[in-house]
Formats: sequence, C-alpha cells, structure tokens
Amino acid sequence: IGGIGFTHARKHRRAELSYWLAAAFWGQGIITDAASLMIRFGLEDLQLNRITSSHLGPNVASGRIMIKNRMEKEGELQAEVLKDGTFYNLLKYGLTKSHFLARERWFYMG
Repeated sequence: IGGIGFTHARKHRRAELSYWLAAAFWGQGIITDAASLMIRFGLEDLQLNRITSSHLGPNVASGRIMIKNRMEKEGELQAEVLKDGTFYNLLKYGLTKSHFLARERWFYMG
C-alpha cells in the first residue's frame, strides 16, 4: 500500500525521510503514524542528529504530516523539481535531536 524509509548519511548523522502511500489509503493517518515511528527510530536507535523531509508545493497533505511530526519548515526551493512537464517548488522540513527531545519534555510536562 506504500513505503517509508531513510536515505542515511552516516558520516553526518542525518537522514532524509521519504514516503508514499496509495491514494486508496490517504486520510487514515497511516503515514503520520509511520513517520512518527521512523523519526523516533532514527533519533533514538540510529543516533541521528537530524532528520529532513520535503514535498512538492501542491502536496500540502504531506506538509501536514511533517508538521504533525514536529518538523519545522526550513525553506522553499523555487522550481526545484520537474514532474510531468511542470516545475514545482520543493518545501523542506527538518527536525534536530535537541528539538525533538525538548518537545518530548514539554509534551510529558504539559
């Protein structure tokens, strides 16, 4: 029904999170939950310091998944991706281990 994974840069202790899901399964929280587990696995088990992800401008649902998983928008690359003959902006999100841990503490205290 879909897939999720990291492109891992071990030397720099960072990874790019990528995912896709068949349209029949959209809107069920599947990728939001899977991304949460992958982020925790990356930061805790793989000892990553940073996780990034990106989405094409029109795919706002993917951006919501990143925001729900505490990633912050870091920038927008103009006309970065050519898909089906159209150039799209690429929105970049990121999360560092220190921000993840700080938000975990806030969540459990609140």
